[in-house]
Amino acid sequence: MMVVFQNKIIYMPNVPPFSRNEKVEDYSKRCHPILWGDYTVTTADGVDIKLLVGEKHDEQSEVVNDSRRPHVVAIYLQG
Repeated sequence: MMVVFQNKIIYMPNVPPFSRNEKVEDYSKRCHPILWGDYTVTTADGVDIKLLVGEKHDEQSEVVNDSRRPHVVAIYLQG
């Protein structure tokens, strides 16, 4: 039985309760001036990977796109 349910035991997909119901839009005001987009990429073998992409916006709500500024990439692998 442990082998059959090992992914649910290790990764506990429903802990904390209701965590899978949260959306990035729920936190948009707290994240200002970073605006987040929620994307899904499907791999060649059919696995869906969720991506959150953030862009800094100035006071006029336009994307700050300066190629001289360094880009920051954070990769979070849950579990």
